[in-house]
Amino acid sequence: MKNPDLLWEYQSLEQRKVQLHRQLKTLTEIPELRKLKEQIEQSQELIKMLNQEKENAKKSIKSQESELLALKEKFNNAESELYGGNVQASREIEAAEKNISLIKQKIQEEEDLEFIELERLEQIEFKLRPLLTDLQEKKNSFRKINQDYTNKKEKIIKETEEIKSRQKTLDLKIDQNDWEIYRKLCEKYPDKSGIGILQNGVCSGCHMTVSFEQLKKAKNLTGIVCDNCGRPLVVK
Repeated sequence: MKNPDLLWEYQSLEQRKVQLHRQLKTLTEIPELRKLKEQIEQSQELIKMLNQEKENAKKSIKSQESELLALKEKFNNAESELYGGNVQASREIEAAEKNISLIKQKIQEEEDLEFIELERLEQIEFKLRPLLTDLQEKKNSFRKINQDYTNKKEKIIKETEEIKSRQKTLDLKIDQNDWEIYRKLCEKYPDKSGIGILQNGVCSGCHMTVSFEQLKKAKNLTGIVCDNCGRPLVVK
């Protein structure tokens, strides 16, 4: 192998690229964002339901107010007719008084219903206030965590692109025969590393001590191969 150093650099870059890919998939912000997103959607759904109830209560109150205005006008007209001298016969007076009593009763019923709806509206608004506050807090947390995630993601992507660019440069420098040998060696080993590094007399690929003969070659930095696993070695 003419220049194992270039292949070692390429291999190191490839290993780093794999690490970065794993980092990107396992960033701690991802599960946090998923959990927050689910909580936000649940909160929004509950708030939407309560807002619908709130609108229904408002419509009901408005309808009751209109009904009350009509009843009160009817009550005033009935009283005016009774006490304005238009009704004189005892039977007519009795009927008019009965009519006024019924209208008055109906007014009371509508006012009671309106009071119930007003209470319901107040309860809905009481429930909504903390929910809206909590939702805003969750959205703020989501934005902050998402920004952290985006920053980390962009950093990883940037480094990955730099690695790819460097690998393209190495592609042009590495001898074609060396490429063939390297690929075959990568297929041979489970860790897909075709080049090893020699440190303190130990091969980084198989973690075994190389022979004395290879150590002598290492001093001259020429043609070093691990006599245990067969990997070309780079001296560091």
